[in-house]
Amino acid sequence: MENDFILMSEMREIVQSSLMYAKKLGANQAEIGINIEKGSSVKACLGETREIKYKHEKNLGVAIYKDRKKGTASTKNLSLNSVKMAIEAAYKIAEYTMEDPFSGLADARHMSDQIPDLKLYNPTKITTEEAAVLALKSEEAALQIDSVRVHPLGSIFTQSKRFHAYGNSHGFLGECPSTRYSISCEVVVKSNNALQKGLDFSVVRNFQDLDHPSIIGKRSAKKAIQKLDPRKIKTCRAPVIFSAEIANGLLEPFVAAISGNNIWREASFLAGKLGERVFPNFIHIDDDPHLLNGLGSAPFDQEGVLTKKNSLVKSGILQNYILDSYSARKLGMEITGNAGGVHNLLVQNTEDNLDSLLKLMGNGLLVTELLGQSTNLITGDYSQGVSGFWIQEGRILYPVNEVVISGNLRDMLANIIAIGRDVNPRSYIRSGSILLDEFIIAGS
Repeated sequence: MENDFILMSEMREIVQSSLMYAKKLGANQAEIGINIEKGSSVKACLGETREIKYKHEKNLGVAIYKDRKKGTASTKNLSLNSVKMAIEAAYKIAEYTMEDPFSGLADARHMSDQIPDLKLYNPTKITTEEAAVLALKSEEAALQIDSVRVHPLGSIFTQSKRFHAYGNSHGFLGECPSTRYSISCEVVVKSNNALQKGLDFSVVRNFQDLDHPSIIGKRSAKKAIQKLDPRKIKTCRAPVIFSAEIANGLLEPFVAAISGNNIWREASFLAGKLGERVFPNFIHIDDDPHLLNGLGSAPFDQEGVLTKKNSLVKSGILQNYILDSYSARKLGMEITGNAGGVHNLLVQNTEDNLDSLLKLMGNGLLVTELLGQSTNLITGDYSQGVSGFWIQEGRILYPVNEVVISGNLRDMLANIIAIGRDVNPRSYIRSGSILLDEFIIAGS
């Protein structure tokens, strides 16, 4: 851990010296970001350690602004000479690019003056041997479910440390170290000459919060078994539930539609819709960058801007777009601290569990896997290959595959009936299962 602090100190020195060099060259403004990631992964399969990988990646990115002209460059070599060459390259590019009145650093008044501790850095030393044991435990648990039909494809334990430092010519210099641990288990089950895969995983900032390997293994095997002998269904109109694990398949297009860069280009069906109803009135959605241990948490954004909780949807009404400095200037709006995107999207639920959502739906499709998506953000037209389960009278009747659900995202968001409390903690989109009113399900 002491070495980590030395590393962060060295990164700060590189940022500071790089900014001084950019100023010496004649830059009006400059910003430097450094990312260093170190980690390892261990894969086990059929009772043996099959693969060990180590990762050590470095990257420095620089942006130079001269007379409202911008040049960028990057390097994976953090030696003094390589860094200087990257800065010089960015400066030369800036001399030849077109002037853009909206370019430049985020205004100095938006810089983060205090960096909160969000508990993102939780180092735990896990040896290769210990990692292999964790992976093998997951596989063993999967085999306990059905040792005849379940065949392991591999269990993987990963751990990583990421060190981020960013500074700009406003005088801002911030750092954000973080850790991440994950374990996954994938199996295949064979029945009637057909194969079905099951995958489950857990990913956290703090090793102590990781799901037990045996839980992950059992879930992966059960998922595969549940999908055996799927049927096709005829094309119909019916309500649909997006399970919590894949709720991002509905919400990620919404996030893209409220991105400032899509809004100012008028490449979104939500352009000009601030203050209008987009969801039913019971839905509230916040972007919370300060969630402790959050997978998407950040004390400052990619421009050094102080992050803060942002209400995106309140009582179904669109409150804000997500804006970096460029899109905010283009739109004549206030920056939101979202350079790099949203952080932790918190979707308020309706206190229903999945079973109650199934009963509320009655007959329809429970979607558990996404197989390919096509969304036209300009029109909102939405088409998604899926698989899951057909629900009859609130109960799972049989697995379903080779179906496509389609509609318009504007109508789909407006016709959400309920959101479950079974929140998925493994994604930056923290939503429960989502029940939508009828739309087209294309089958056979």
